[in-house]
Amino acid sequence: MSVQSFEVANLVALRSRLRVDLVQLTAPTGAPWVLVAAGDLRTYADLVTPAGLRQIARYADALGPDKTHICQGTAPAPRCRRPRWSWTRTGPG
Repeated sequence: MSVQSFEVANLVALRSRLRVDLVQLTAPTGAPWVLVAAGDLRTYADLVTPAGLRQIARYADALGPDKTHICQGTAPAPRCRRPRWSWTRTGPG
């Protein structure tokens, strides 16, 4: 079982309460509400940069990136690149 969310704050809060995998989802545009509310200019695209991934790794077990963060173009033949991110599992599961 896993909990998936486009938001950050709820995953951070759940980290110490649940023993399931937490998955940070990203969207093609916009930003997590908690970042917007805090005046933080980072977007979902910023979250999949090396610095953003290091931060996500502190509270999530996995990343569910939007396909636009790894593929360009449209079907039937989008050009997808191999993601360059990974981290060692440190959470439950």
